[in-house]
Amino acid sequence: MAFIINAQQRKLKSFIMSYTYKGTIYSIKSPINFISVNKHNVVVNDQNGTKLIKFGNITDSKCFLEWVYQA
Repeated sequence: MAFIINAQQRKLKSFIMSYTYKGTIYSIKSPINFISVNKHNVVVNDQNGTKLIKFGNITDSKCFLEWVYQA
């Protein structure tokens, strides 16, 4: 018996999100490859490369992560 599988390549939609923190604009292009969090620091690897975002407190970093997850 032979099986033929037809698979469609799934295309992910890409869009750019902008986040402003203390006057600095961070542009994040989806899809995001990974996010790494260490207290006040968040590293985002997206389609444009890796960005380190340093927050002043943990509450700000949590708000940023919540914003990213909602997008």
